Amino acid sequence: MPSTPSSMSSSDTLSGHSGSPPYFVAPASRRHSDGGAGKFPTAPAMDYPNLPSPQQLLEQQEAKWHQLFQDYAEEFVDGWFDQSLECQKELYRRSDEWYEKCEKKDQKVLEQSVEIEHLIVESSPPVSLVFLTDIQATVLDGKTENMKLKENFNVRGALVGTNTPEFTKVLHDEVASRGLGLKAVTPCIALVYENVFQRARGNDFIITLYKGDYTANDGAVLAAFLRMQSEWPYGLAWREEIRKRQTKR
Repeated sequence: MPSTPSSMSSSDTLSGHSGSPPYFVAPASRRHSDGGAGKFPTAPAMDYPNLPSPQQLLEQQEAKWHQLFQDYAEEFVDGWFDQSLECQKELYRRSDEWYEKCEKKDQKVLEQSVEIEHLIVESSPPVSLVFLTDIQATVLDGKTENMKLKENFNVRGALVGTNTPEFTKVLHDEVASRGLGLKAVTPCIALVYENVFQRARGNDFIITLYKGDYTANDGAVLAAFLRMQSEWPYGLAWREEIRKRQTKR
């Protein structure tokens, strides 16, 4: 066994040079300078991102929803505006169509009103034999002549001719021949017209005036008128008689 050199002190032996492995052991003074005795080296520090605060997150979300709502509102308004334009066009089209129809109908109603007014004037009962204007007399005379030419004459329609001077003369004669009073017969003209109007049955080949159907005054008015028109060209034939009673079988 080799002997220990004399130059090696006991401190060297205690330091482990004689039996320690062949690697370098840092002195204590150096370990203290690196960070102190008994401390391990630490991992490098990591950089974490700065996270927004809850208030910032709320504001961001609110801005996002506001933008979405604004986009949707603009899209909805644009679509609604386009639809409203189409509806407005359709409304105008239908309004023009209905206006045209109403205008045609109004025109037709106006024409019918004029026609009805003429018919009313033609068939209205006379009010007075005295207060008849010259214009009315001229119109009535013209209508009477027109009825003569057309050979389309009946008692109900031609009673308008009772306003003519011709009828007045015949009525005077008829009243005198029957022994009646003119003042009592004259008011019956309108009543006779109303009675004939309600019981009109059209034209007959021979007009029969039944005495039992009318009063004496009414019969005088009708007889006067029928006698007057019988003298016209193509006048209607007429007769006056008592209605025969039908025997029961």
